[in-house]
Amino acid sequence: MDEAIQGPAINILTHENPTLNKDGQEPGSVTKDEDFKQLEKGSLEIWYDFSYENIMGAFGDILEGKDTFCVVTGDRTGSCARIVGEEAVDDLTSWWNAQVCRKPLKKGSETIHKQLGLPPSNITFQLNKGEVILKDAERTMRPDWVIFLRDDDGTTPIVHGENKLSSKWNSDVSKIPAAWRGNWIWPFRQVLSYCVVSSTRYGCIMTPDELVVTRCYLNGSSGRDQWNVQYLSIPWENSGRGNLTVNLGIWALGLMALNSGHRPIASKANTLPLNVWWTTRTPKGKEAYEHHLSSYISENRPINADIRSPPDSIPGVEEISSSSRRSKRTRRVSSSPRRSKRTRGD
Repeated sequence: MDEAIQGPAINILTHENPTLNKDGQEPGSVTKDEDFKQLEKGSLEIWYDFSYENIMGAFGDILEGKDTFCVVTGDRTGSCARIVGEEAVDDLTSWWNAQVCRKPLKKGSETIHKQLGLPPSNITFQLNKGEVILKDAERTMRPDWVIFLRDDDGTTPIVHGENKLSSKWNSDVSKIPAAWRGNWIWPFRQVLSYCVVSSTRYGCIMTPDELVVTRCYLNGSSGRDQWNVQYLSIPWENSGRGNLTVNLGIWALGLMALNSGHRPIASKANTLPLNVWWTTRTPKGKEAYEHHLSSYISENRPINADIRSPPDSIPGVEEISSSSRRSKRTRRVSSSPRRSKRTRGD
């Protein structure tokens, strides 16, 4: 039976997920391909700043705002709740996560585009049925699901997702069957390959146990292309306000990736923590703080903020002067700091 969920985006995205029947999952190996981009275990690190508090700091006005009130329907008790093969995880993504996230993504995208002074474009999250095909010199790749933008120039993938069975893979290597623990790195290499080919730093891995969000950056110290991947596990069971949930994680990746200046893969120095805010001033000249991704402006110092001076440009992307960007922007100014009694999501 379908269930309707309504309210502001934060209520929808933190709603409890379906209870899954995972006992019939197939054992075995994950996809391995030597053409996937190289990645060493020492090049993976926990993405600590991808937290509930930092997401609320960047996007809380959108998540709790009346403009994002909507009603969504998701399948909580249908066949997607029984997981056997990987196609069942595909069905789960399509009939639950995509249904829950789609409207909040659309409404959030409309606000972010205005704040960034960008022309509108249609954001879509869906199971990839061949629409997004990635090609490089080695191979053709088809991510399991994609968040992408559609506009007059075509389709732009901004977040890639890959589905796995939890009987085959877990972000905690100790939870993988002993015979398959040597395969732990491969899903990270697979998602990294999608990101490199399509020039986006954001991806994730979905299993019936967790969503693993990823962000990659370039480590050029060796004189050749070498990547690092940050990752964070979000348990499927997480729910309720104050908790980092699977659907909130998907939504946040999509909103972060809308800022084209911070979407391409860059050096670590130019891959900023989620809690970075620029110093700025309001139209009346009062000191304020502007979030580096969402351009949300607060007149009070945000909680857990890493305050920095704004750069003149972002290396590796088209330079747009600060005055030009701000003259086009719909500035949302808050005189209240983001306060929360919620626990930080890990």
